[in-house]
Amino acid sequence: MRKKTITICIALVVFAVMTGLVASGRTAGFDDTIRFAFYSIRCAGLTAAAKVFAAIGSWWGISILCAALLAIKATRLKAGVPVALAAVSSQVTEKIIKAIIQRPRPPYADRLVEIGGWSFPSGHSTTSMAVFLMLIYIVRTQVRSPFAKNLLTVILAIPMICVGLSRIYLGVHYPSDVIGGWSLGVAMAMSCIIFGEKIEAGKAGKPGQEPRDFNKN
Repeated sequence: MRKKTITICIALVVFAVMTGLVASGRTAGFDDTIRFAFYSIRCAGLTAAAKVFAAIGSWWGISILCAALLAIKATRLKAGVPVALAAVSSQVTEKIIKAIIQRPRPPYADRLVEIGGWSFPSGHSTTSMAVFLMLIYIVRTQVRSPFAKNLLTVILAIPMICVGLSRIYLGVHYPSDVIGGWSLGVAMAMSCIIFGEKIEAGKAGKPGQEPRDFNKN
């Protein structure tokens, strides 16, 4: 619990710093250096891959994932509910912050896809970080096989990072938007994990109930 709390604090500090820099307009040099480097490597293959990751991190992509986990009885409580909680809470939070900061997106000439709304923080980056980090936590605590645990962790880490990178590549977000989204997503995921652990601890403390072992399927 302590490590998770420290992680939340660090993530919120990073988010607060990025928010302050964005609000004061001090990220231009940093953002332009990175985003133009991404633009310089654009090609058909990378563009197609970026669009796939963008779809995975979209609201409907995440909704399909949550619906699938909730629909399957074996994953409904262990994965579906916590992942849906992370998805909804992160999306609501980032939309509120976007409405407050109201940062315009990169110029239309730099974009490979059309999209509306404000830029900071990146909603795709926030939600994908929260959702896939939650899934990694579930895998690390419930999968027995070390090989399967490590393999699934790597697989889940790919969209967790690449969704955010795809937003820079496609020209719809600045790098600072993505970093802000990632840090906010980490804070949201850790908060949901702590919330879930407290609920489980409360259930375990009730008379007549056995403590739940997260290391068992």
